[in-house]
Amino acid sequence: LVDEINARPAAQRAEALKTRHTFKTEVDEEALRSLFPQNERLAKTA
Repeated sequence: LVDEINARPAAQRAEALKTRHTFKTEVDEEALRSLFPQNERLAKTA
């Protein structure tokens, strides 16, 4: 079943997306600010 699904054109295009973009894997300050913007606001009021 999985092989049949992976053989479909849409599934192949979706798999190709993985190689088109590079994503960073570490969580740095910039990522934390983007993921949790409320923390910056809460830190200012504390």
